[in-house]
Amino acid sequence: MKIWGLKLLVLIWVVFTGYWLLPLKKPKAYREDSEPNTILATQQFCEPQCADIIIKRGALIIPDSLKKLYPELRKDCALLVGSSPFRKSKSALMFSYDFVLSGYVERVGFTQQEGFVPVFHVEEWFPTQYIARFWKLTHNSELLYLINLNIGLPLLLFYFFKQGSSLNKFF
Repeated sequence: MKIWGLKLLVLIWVVFTGYWLLPLKKPKAYREDSEPNTILATQQFCEPQCADIIIKRGALIIPDSLKKLYPELRKDCALLVGSSPFRKSKSALMFSYDFVLSGYVERVGFTQQEGFVPVFHVEEWFPTQYIARFWKLTHNSELLYLINLNIGLPLLLFYFFKQGSSLNKFF
């Protein structure tokens, strides 16, 4: 009975650890022929003085009414609302990653550094490279996962070496 309990513990550890190593979302590459209002962007880190993102490729479609009211409107950066991957409440989620963002220009906002910038409502986003689910963990759950990973694996290896057995015999 003791070996079944250990097998169950190892299985739970592998599933728990493996789940957080899966991709957050399937990566998607930016294409020049993408839908309108689909951009490749990266986050800026000078909040609240500057816009949330810098637009690297693609263009926002700004309604004519906003163009007339704000002729000096910047088109190379934007503030984000909606389903943004750069949520402030998350942990250090994707600091230096590029993202493909789709949505629409909702209104105009103001920043101290850039002046008038579009406010982009994000409806859908995709990373451009692999990002593990681990990066969306926050504070205590992140700490628990790291403890699980850094203490659980050495303990399991120690047990197997102490027993003088291999993983093949275990399973």
